[in-house]
Amino acid sequence: MATGSAIFALRHPIDLAKAAASLDCLSGGRLVLGIASGDRPVEFPAYGLPHETRGERFAQSVDYFRQLLAGQPAPIHSPLGQLDGARLLPHPVTGRIPLLVTGSSRQSLQWLGEQADGWITYPEATHNTLGPRRLAEKIRAWRAAIPGGGFRPHVTNEWIDLDEDPHFPRTPLQGGYVLRTGRNGLIALLHEWREAGVNHAALGMQMAKRPAPEIIQELAEEVLPLFPSLRGPAPRAQNW
Repeated sequence: MATGSAIFALRHPIDLAKAAASLDCLSGGRLVLGIASGDRPVEFPAYGLPHETRGERFAQSVDYFRQLLAGQPAPIHSPLGQLDGARLLPHPVTGRIPLLVTGSSRQSLQWLGEQADGWITYPEATHNTLGPRRLAEKIRAWRAAIPGGGFRPHVTNEWIDLDEDPHFPRTPLQGGYVLRTGRNGLIALLHEWREAGVNHAALGMQMAKRPAPEIIQELAEEVLPLFPSLRGPAPRAQNW
């Protein structure tokens, strides 16, 4: 169970941690939480927060969030609030909720290497091989900053307009925001992403001309079998 990017710079980490831990328990410990610092300036005045300090607040919120979900409660002293003598309930099933950071969220590459459990980035250009090559450089630089060199996943996405002609060439639309392609071009792109170090890919089809059920059927029959998924852990039972 994975979420889109929760804006950690806008919401208090106590509320975020409470909601995330509840979802984690309901899903049997399968929650993966995408997080970001926020890129819409209009939202921040509505919360009474300055947009220009979102990067600092984001890092503070991540630290507070993780302290709240730590196994043993301890006093928390943070610019976002002080907490002593209370513990968060419920607890995450496995004791930790993975945080996948979106973009840089105004943090350094070193911070991303040390703090992000996974990294979500835009894919660069997708109509030729140059974009995946640049993406590979970005992923390598991030993984080089991970302490101890341990594995952490990378995620990217693209909006596709899947053409009925399987040989339709990869063509950027709307300034590169949408990729029109036949399934052969999409398969080639997915192979390039895998070689670049991408572990998970999301494909949006809101901009496609064909009906979504047709696209999903074609993906299921012709594309997904070429990229089999690893079997994940079974959900853990919860005693309520």
